[in-house]
Amino acid sequence: MKWAKNLRVDDVVRVELTIMPQATDKQYKDFNADEIAEAVALINKSSGRYISEPESLGGSTMTLYITTADGVQHTVTNNGNIYIRIDGDTYRSTHITWPYTEGDSPLPDSFQVGDTQAADANRFYVDDWSICIVGQWLRNLGTRVWLADNSDAYLSVVKQDSLADELAGLQNAGHAVEELDGYYRCVTQEGLSNTIVYLYPVLSNESCYWVETHWSYDNADESEVEVQATQLRMMAESFRVENGSSTADALIGSYADDMGSSLTIRKNADGSYAADLGIYKFTSVDNTAGSYDPQMNILHISGTADIGGTLAADVTADGTGRLIVTLTESPVSTGYLAAGAVFTFWPRVTGYPEYDEVLANICDLRLAGTQGTETEFSSDLLAVNDYYQTPGWLLRDLDGDGIPELLLGANWDEGHTVIFNIYRSGGTRAVRVVNGWNRNRWYLCTDGSLANEGSSSAFESSYSYYRYTSGELQHLETLLYLDDGSGGSPWRYSVTTDQYVNSGDFHSVTEAEATAVMDKYTHETLAFTPFVV
Repeated sequence: MKWAKNLRVDDVVRVELTIMPQATDKQYKDFNADEIAEAVALINKSSGRYISEPESLGGSTMTLYITTADGVQHTVTNNGNIYIRIDGDTYRSTHITWPYTEGDSPLPDSFQVGDTQAADANRFYVDDWSICIVGQWLRNLGTRVWLADNSDAYLSVVKQDSLADELAGLQNAGHAVEELDGYYRCVTQEGLSNTIVYLYPVLSNESCYWVETHWSYDNADESEVEVQATQLRMMAESFRVENGSSTADALIGSYADDMGSSLTIRKNADGSYAADLGIYKFTSVDNTAGSYDPQMNILHISGTADIGGTLAADVTADGTGRLIVTLTESPVSTGYLAAGAVFTFWPRVTGYPEYDEVLANICDLRLAGTQGTETEFSSDLLAVNDYYQTPGWLLRDLDGDGIPELLLGANWDEGHTVIFNIYRSGGTRAVRVVNGWNRNRWYLCTDGSLANEGSSSAFESSYSYYRYTSGELQHLETLLYLDDGSGGSPWRYSVTTDQYVNSGDFHSVTEAEATAVMDKYTHETLAFTPFVV
């Protein structure tokens, strides 16, 4: 999301658009300079709540392929006007209006359409293979066949014992077999009816998967058949042989530690694992093949560090949701990055690396039982969960700039929620905006303002109200309750300051007037997500 917010026209050398489903001659567009500027402005408006497990959706899918000056291609996808996907990360969109309804040309033959729709959110997993289902296809119950509801088009998946036998059979029947990157393709029937066979080898043995697609113009709408033909090709080319799951699959995901390091683990098509490991932002290992030791429950990763030399580490899970990374080989001689150094990583959950670092730090402190230790966080956030308090976090865009703030607080009894800390995005690090504790609590009000209620004794209390704008708090008004025993009204009021320095800063108000001020601000009940530990 931060990349999308900060993208500039000068960073972009090319933008391409695909729209599915759409007529064959309107599925693609290569933008000119003016259209690139408009696309960048649209991407800059991206916003929404990060979704770790989006539901599978049908409907229109629009994807912008952005090639930047450094040669990297990024993708931004609008899925059904519900989700925005940015380089694989999914957000429930709060800005869904895209102006694109169609392209101006067919998809180029060289265009990797499989990547267009091969979002894991739409991936169907069975046994040791998976496939992306694009559009409205109906699976025949109990089979591996997907049917169209208005024609005889279909896709089917069957496992065959011998890849060599299937290839020989196709060739003996006079069909030309094309060997592509990781699979074989053969057109067995073409014309008004078209049948294509894809063979995907199983690397662990001599078998293969026979993926067959078929469509026909007979008694069917021509434009609809063209859409189906494109979808069938995309689905067939999205087919992936999985190599079975293992307990190491539970490690797959993205993680962060409290110093800003990152760790991402994924699984390759051949069943091996790959890891991107950044230790304190100056050493990384990219796309390194790893191996898993099921007996020891350790994932071994190794590769070349970007500062020279090699880097290797063992990754294990400790049952709390975090990963423990122990360096077994280090490319540098500094003591804190020497072999044997141990680092802890927590799951990324917010979609914002700087906020994930904050949560990782809190989880480390909570796990270590450091309640009462002086930290930048409220001590109430470090307390164990009990019957009346469950500390957690929440993302909320307080000033409407499209980038949410991180609210840290607790769900108290009877639906009562309180905020202790608020952080804003500050580039590479999150910046604390407010700090509270049990007797100095913050609340989000239903009108978007923030209320701060504090008390030093039964005779002194404060009620201050603010508007959060451009990363800062703007004071609105403050009430003080100061019972000096004189018998007069204990209430004081100011719109100029929230700090009582002398009586000139505040003027006396009646209890009714004070109550009227407080009644303007209704506390919103928030749903905090509990900390991992």
